[in-house]
Amino acid sequence: TTDLCSFRLTCRAIEQLLYVTFTNEFFTRKQFMIADISLQALIDISKSRLGPHLRHLHIGLDRFPDNFQRPLPDDDKERKFRQRYADHFSLWNTGCHRDMLVEAFKHLPNLESVVIRDYNSRKRTREGARAEWSSYGAPTIFDETGIQVMAKNGNQLRDFAFNIPKFSAPTILPVLHRLERLHLSINLGWRAQSAPWTQVAATAPDTMLRQFLCQCTNLKDLRINECHDSPTAMTDLLTWLAGDPNATPNGSKGGD
Repeated sequence: TTDLCSFRLTCRAIEQLLYVTFTNEFFTRKQFMIADISLQALIDISKSRLGPHLRHLHIGLDRFPDNFQRPLPDDDKERKFRQRYADHFSLWNTGCHRDMLVEAFKHLPNLESVVIRDYNSRKRTREGARAEWSSYGAPTIFDETGIQVMAKNGNQLRDFAFNIPKFSAPTILPVLHRLERLHLSINLGWRAQSAPWTQVAATAPDTMLRQFLCQCTNLKDLRINECHDSPTAMTDLLTWLAGDPNATPNGSKGGD
């Protein structure tokens, strides 16, 4: 990658000859993280001539390691770590990450899919065997601080993640109505031990998920990964998806 980028800078004629190959390889699919340097790069790309080439956008859930209290021995790295950590915290808690994503999406006319990743794919074969497809900005933070910004597995969505509040329904529902592809990683075990959902449809562990899916009227591709905490609940959900709209937990009947 480094050699190719350097070669493109040798002269304008070579850059023009390599442009199609370069964009197809590097800018049809890219991964970013929720960090100011990463999202700003996404915005800059979206507003450049490269923006129309970006069709698949991956958002990595990279984060700083939890409970890291020991100061770094290098004062410069410690200062940069404190600043990067503070910027990361502020971005999430002020909502600026949302505004930056909106700004980028407005300038990506050919975007086809958005993927939320909590791990780094090891299929970046152009960088060598098992090289990771890391989020833009993560290697920079590592070089500056020596601290690995990591993506963590085990972030399945629970039923409440699919809640559609009345105050936000006018903006959410039009998006759901246009969705054609939806891949989910879910956990139907939330409150399964404390709530009598085995008999009452209103307290089923997938009630909000079913209501959410009912709004996705143009879906062509639905994929669901489940963490197997509640296999009975997953069976009921699949039965409902298979065409029994009155199926409720524990095999009873009733409206959802």
